[in-house]
Amino acid sequence: MKEDKKDLNELDNQKLMDELDGLDDDENSKKAQVRGKLKKNKENIIIAIILIVVVGIVLYYYNYKDDSEYSDEYYEDYRDINEDVYDYEVQEQIRKSNFETQKQNIQIVKQSISINNELILNMTNQNNEDITNILVYVVYYDESNKIIDIKKQYIDYFKANSSRFLKFEELPKNQVRYETFITKEDFYDESYKDYYLNDYISIANELKNGEINITLKNNYTEEINCVGFSIVYYDLQDNILDVKETYIYDIKSGDEERIIDSGIWNDEKNELVNYARYEVILNEAYSY
Repeated sequence: MKEDKKDLNELDNQKLMDELDGLDDDENSKKAQVRGKLKKNKENIIIAIILIVVVGIVLYYYNYKDDSEYSDEYYEDYRDINEDVYDYEVQEQIRKSNFETQKQNIQIVKQSISINNELILNMTNQNNEDITNILVYVVYYDESNKIIDIKKQYIDYFKANSSRFLKFEELPKNQVRYETFITKEDFYDESYKDYYLNDYISIANELKNGEINITLKNNYTEEINCVGFSIVYYDLQDNILDVKETYIYDIKSGDEERIIDSGIWNDEKNELVNYARYEVILNEAYSY
């Protein structure tokens, strides 16, 4: 009986061992599967890293190339801008120096007070070249020699060896003296002087029935956008009574413009003023 139990125990033990071996085999199989998956994932990760590195190198190369090209272009643009700025500054200094010489030949030959208490300057450009962008200041002082007012007028274009008149606003009441200063509004490139076409405008005038009849004719091949002229009125002693500036716009090629002027007016007395003679002066004619 004991031997039978022994045999049964051995059989149970063997069966248990076989089951354990089976479990070990299953576990080993599962472990092997896990190891295979891990190995495959590892390989995939390595491949992914390699791809990332390769893509990074390619992108870096192209970005560096683009940056390098951009830097080169930027440098070229920067260099060109600097050269332009430097050239402008040099040219500006040259024009400033030239104007200091020209200014000596821009003279105020006569100063008058109009019938309406306005300062009139008779100026001449004795240079052999046209000058643009002239700025004329008048500084007024009181009896204590304090500045009480400053006025300015522009001369857009001053033809060589010509004269013109500037009229300023009414003089300050308590002014006792004034000074004039001539400078330029700017020192930009003056190549646009070519836009001025004074030589292509002819002016005719005659006095009819106490009125001045003025005719402007455009002798240029194209339309002239603006013509400015002055009428200067004198008394019997040849003193300037007044100056009147007038502008006419958009005169077509070959056309004439007629202007009728009825004279000058005394604002305080509210009446027309008799004058002994007059003259008409062309100031500027230009196209945009």
